[in-house]
Amino acid sequence: MKSELLYIEEHLSCQNYMTTIETGFKYLEFAKNAAFEEDNTTKNYLLFFLKGDFTICCNQFHNKLFHAGEMILIPRSSRLKGFAETDSSLLSMFFDMPEGNCDKLILQSLSEAFLLKAGNLICSL
Repeated sequence: MKSELLYIEEHLSCQNYMTTIETGFKYLEFAKNAAFEEDNTTKNYLLFFLKGDFTICCNQFHNKLFHAGEMILIPRSSRLKGFAETDSSLLSMFFDMPEGNCDKLILQSLSEAFLLKAGNLICSL
């Protein structure tokens, strides 16, 4: 008798069900005036801008200029358009979903560190 998994939909929505998780980093370089686009992102992305300037259109950002030293989170299922204003580079961290509470806390601490940095820049002005 062949054994089959019953009620597969229930298993797929269970937090303990392990899907294939694709996580990693990718270093990308862009020439001046290079454009990139993704209609429907299949993963979450953290973009760390390392060199140059980028104009990004995604969700709440419309033609927002990002500089070296800044970062942005691109959630899954977003439409992303980018444009390198100068010779530029970025580090892209892509992930399916945070696996546990520790991963979520790390992402939250990145956000808090970024806000603190931004706050210090505003205070110094």
